[in-house]
Amino acid sequence: MSPKNVSVAGVDYLVVPPTGLDWMESLQMQDFEKACFLIFRCVLENGKPAFASLEEVKAEPLALLLKLEKEVSSLLEYDIPDPM
Repeated sequence: MSPKNVSVAGVDYLVVPPTGLDWMESLQMQDFEKACFLIFRCVLENGKPAFASLEEVKAEPLALLLKLEKEVSSLLEYDIPDPM
């Protein structure tokens, strides 16, 4: 899986694939908290974490979180060629 460059609301982010450790640490979390945690761990801006804390992620507008969560989630799936 390759990192993705994403521009949201005029800000350029680099979204890196979650690691196994990221996934294991998020297993006991509810959906919203898990999405925010993975955004916190996997979204970079200028080579550094885009957000200073998990609480900062949770305070972002829902539209931004939904777009970033979609990009992080897309990196959880391997491209499987269509056999047809």
